[in-house]
Amino acid sequence: MALLVHAAFEYSKASTANTRGADPDQLAELASLLARPTDELSDDELIQAVRLADTDRDAARERLGRLLAALYQREGMSWPRLGEQTGIPFGTAHGLARPYIDRDESP
Repeated sequence: MALLVHAAFEYSKASTANTRGADPDQLAELASLLARPTDELSDDELIQAVRLADTDRDAARERLGRLLAALYQREGMSWPRLGEQTGIPFGTAHGLARPYIDRDESP
């Protein structure tokens, strides 16, 4: 889990210029909190983690949409195949990616 959080943090840092709301310092703090077992966190730390996760929710949704759009725009990647490959239902994936796909490429 910690490796996944770290990878997401590194991606967030690299893509901050392309998304809104992603503060690298806040993401680092969130990653640090999420790397620990929840039963070791104080109430204040859990509350802070919830606040930080909520702050990044819209930015994370945008990043996910951009990533899905990039996958879809690859040759040979259909919505059903994208759904199979990512585990995200293709209708959901399409809805998230739609704002980041040129209208000429949308189904």
